[in-house]
Amino acid sequence: MLAMTAAHKTMPLPSCARVRKPANGRKVAVRINDRGPFVAGRVIDLSDAAALKLGVLNQVSTVEVHRLTHDEIRTGFWLDARAAP
Repeated sequence: MLAMTAAHKTMPLPSCARVRKPANGRKVAVRINDRGPFVAGRVIDLSDAAALKLGVLNQVSTVEVHRLTHDEIRTGFWLDARAAP
């Protein structure tokens, strides 16, 4: 709960993703290390730490999810404000 992690139904375990909240422009990089969410209509479940940094702690919100490749992680792609979601 205190690490920057998330659960996703189909992404390979382990993998990394950039999660962005369009409403406030915040984004975080998380490690996908679990399966889920098991609630209809949800795409991803974030740890408390990731949700807090994104501004969605204890709520359901619209987010954009982008799986990060090794090259994108190495080059800092997920930090680039101009990068496509």
